[in-house]
Amino acid sequence: MFFNINEKTNKKSIKGTVIFFIFAIWLFIALFITSNIDADIFLIVVILGIITIIEFLFGSIPAHLEKRTNIIFYSLLIFFILIIAQRILNILGI
Repeated sequence: MFFNINEKTNKKSIKGTVIFFIFAIWLFIALFITSNIDADIFLIVVILGIITIIEFLFGSIPAHLEKRTNIIFYSLLIFFILIIAQRILNILGI
């Protein structure tokens, strides 16, 4: 349904708009799940979900979208590490 079959490689690929809608749906699900919790927890849930989606879709996205998702992946990973480090420092009282 959402997949295009390339005749050369016979590999299924996902369009960029489908990836955008998957990210948007995850954002609304995360917002619903964490509606009564801190913003940090919301960001952590969103980041983990997007990283998971990227990993699941990695083999079935076109090459030009792979480069973009790698940039998104590494920037979100750094942001996630900073949030976790801040939480640990707050717990330790440093």
